[in-house]
Amino acid sequence: MNIVVISPEYNLSALVDQCTPNNDWRITHFCNIDSFKYFVNYNVAIDGIIWSNNSLHLDHLKECIRLKNDFNNTPILMITQKNQDKGLLEKFSSKVSMLHEAEDAEQRIASVKEFINHALHHHNQNKLSGIVEIYPNILLNVDMHCLINGNRMLPLPGKEFELLMYFIENRSRFVNIEEILHTVWDQYTTPENARQYIYKLRIKLKNEKVANNILIHRKGIGYILLDKKTESLLRISGDNAV
Repeated sequence: MNIVVISPEYNLSALVDQCTPNNDWRITHFCNIDSFKYFVNYNVAIDGIIWSNNSLHLDHLKECIRLKNDFNNTPILMITQKNQDKGLLEKFSSKVSMLHEAEDAEQRIASVKEFINHALHHHNQNKLSGIVEIYPNILLNVDMHCLINGNRMLPLPGKEFELLMYFIENRSRFVNIEEILHTVWDQYTTPENARQYIYKLRIKLKNEKVANNILIHRKGIGYILLDKKTESLLRISGDNAV
């Protein structure tokens, strides 16, 4: 397991080391995000990133998005100070795995331990298989960014892959177009442009063994990616078009 700590405080790396369950964990410390980007080896897997930043800005939010894209959606814990802008904190919460507003040492330790467990779970899930079953006869190869639909292998470039991963992560609920724009796009795009990407994705998800598309749309509610537990929605969906 490889955890990266980005912080001007060297004692944070020592704290992380104390919170790891055994000696198989490697903790790598960088003083700031610029030194991380300069020295990091992009060919080495990173299982979690802990970034301590007392004053958050939109540029830091963009860096978080880049980190997740560059390192296969790796978990990120952002540690910051209290009394940050609430709107900005909400944006960060949607992009990182955990957001901790530091108050005292005990709470920081608890957050780091919780994040270590989360990173370990994420690591184990990825180790089990790079293949995710979306629906019977429809698979996603996460490593190759492609969809295996029956006998067809369909590449998922850029935002199509990010969209599908977002729908998978939110399978238990409908998500509206505003949520999709806020989470999947790191800069503003129009709802019409997002719907075009969703349309392309729905074409690739169409399977001859399924009567309707498993990525359904309910007007005024949003989109949901169905699985066997929620496929009953196919029978009550009054609007299945983008």
